[in-house]
Amino acid sequence: MSYRIPAYMPIDSILIEDIRMKRLLKDMPNCSGIGIVFGLFFHLLKNENQRCRYDDIDIIADDLRTSVPMVITVIEKYGFFSVFEDDAGKKFFSPALDKALIPYFEKCEKNSISAKIGAEKRKLKLENQKEELRQLSLIDSSQRMLGECSANRIEENRKEKKKTKNKIIEKNLSPREETEERENFSNFKNQIQGKEVRFTLPYPFANFAQNTVIRLRKTGYLHNESISKDLNPEQAHSVWEYMFEKKEQIKKRIEEQENAR
Repeated sequence: MSYRIPAYMPIDSILIEDIRMKRLLKDMPNCSGIGIVFGLFFHLLKNENQRCRYDDIDIIADDLRTSVPMVITVIEKYGFFSVFEDDAGKKFFSPALDKALIPYFEKCEKNSISAKIGAEKRKLKLENQKEELRQLSLIDSSQRMLGECSANRIEENRKEKKKTKNKIIEKNLSPREETEERENFSNFKNQIQGKEVRFTLPYPFANFAQNTVIRLRKTGYLHNESISKDLNPEQAHSVWEYMFEKKEQIKKRIEEQENAR
């Protein structure tokens, strides 16, 4: 916690009635002694540990418009201050001032802890908001992808039906045979839904390159592994027709791949 000089001097008013203060008033009339006491208190407050060096007494005396001997007399004779020595030399402090500052520093510490807790709460709230935004973004992306997939699947089914109908017309099938052909094709697709299988297309085949590897995903989509791209509806229909023609080989290959796992 960074040190802040108190905005006021927290001295108990009972100090005015202290016998030491009365003796000081007697020895140094016109409140000159009291002025030195409180002047020293102010100088102690400016230091983080409320300690002052004896080497600085001449500077303090100049600030208080008094003499060095009078300052030393107030420090050493009347019991308002205590003197000690450490590695940095001789110093003085005020036990009365230290005691009076305890509530102030406790309040500072409490405010500091409250500020840290508040900062952590704001940070946590911001992180939660970012995570919520990220989740919403993922949901939105997933919904868009599902919408696009659904639209693609509808378009693919529409084109498949149209091409199947054209193929049936080319085969010159009767209405009954046409119905059976549609049912067989639909049943075949349903049978291998949720399955995965890889196979190489013959060459030439439609507009595919030589040695094109196709993978049927569990989602039902056909993926061109040679170029790492899903087939468009027109390509997918052509490949589904090929798979339907080779349905026995495709089923056997699915079974072999499942047994190999």
